[in-house]
Amino acid sequence: MSNSYLERVKEVTALEGYSYRLWEYQASLSMLTIRAHRHPDKPGHNIHIVFQGVAYLQMPISWKAGDFRLGSEAELREVVKRIGLTDFDLNKFFKADTPNGTVYVLGSVAAILRDVEPLY
Repeated sequence: MSNSYLERVKEVTALEGYSYRLWEYQASLSMLTIRAHRHPDKPGHNIHIVFQGVAYLQMPISWKAGDFRLGSEAELREVVKRIGLTDFDLNKFFKADTPNGTVYVLGSVAAILRDVEPLY
């Protein structure tokens, strides 16, 4: 697991070729876990991305063909305005463009857990 926050951000935005699933959301703790998975023959095929301090999320339960990257400043301003916040750090605004719509997560990357137990 990476130590610095910016290293964790780079690690999340470097993931490519995964399918994603909303794995767990704890509203009382503002914690979100997304499971990233790909073919079992590839190393690092099951990853949990844990976000904390989640202020906004927009996503289906699962999606393919849409890896995370940082959203733009204009998109962040629009989301922050929509939910009534006055300011938020661009390094905590994640976006994934999928064939069926756009995924947004506004929160800090708390942890990236690699090679978590597969469920088949």
